[in-house]
Amino acid sequence: MSTREEKAKKILEECTHKTVDVVLDPTLFVDSDFYDTLLKGYKCEYLAVKEKYMLAVFYGRKNLSKFRKSAEKLAQKFSLPLKIINVNFGAAAYASNLINDAGPLDFLSLIKNAECVCTNSFHNMAFALIYDRPFYVFEDNALDVRKVGILKTLKLQDRIVYWG
Repeated sequence: MSTREEKAKKILEECTHKTVDVVLDPTLFVDSDFYDTLLKGYKCEYLAVKEKYMLAVFYGRKNLSKFRKSAEKLAQKFSLPLKIINVNFGAAAYASNLINDAGPLDFLSLIKNAECVCTNSFHNMAFALIYDRPFYVFEDNALDVRKVGILKTLKLQDRIVYWG
């Protein structure tokens, strides 16, 4: 039996009285070369113009405006235009710098080519790690143990921006 989080390991071991292993998320079992084979020949329409940019991807509506404002400040600090993959489709879905229809290969391409990634998503953080992109992880009081756990293991807790 295995799980991806230490917290879940403890719960499962208490419930089952069996040893539970903590394992990596499957996205981290392979390196960037594997994902590059998926991108081979793919032309991401959002990368038609070669430019440096910061990418932001935020899931959920809680703290969304705070996350976005912080990402905008970081983009200004680094003098980078900000591209935002919109996954929330609220009233702000019509802003000019939003990408509203990105598919899986677009996500990979945009993360791979970004100068920096801002996200509250475990998997977007994982792909930033895989592609060795600088990143910031936005967290609120409900800490995601998977994100915090892997960053602690990698001694990258300084990449976490806390809210709440």
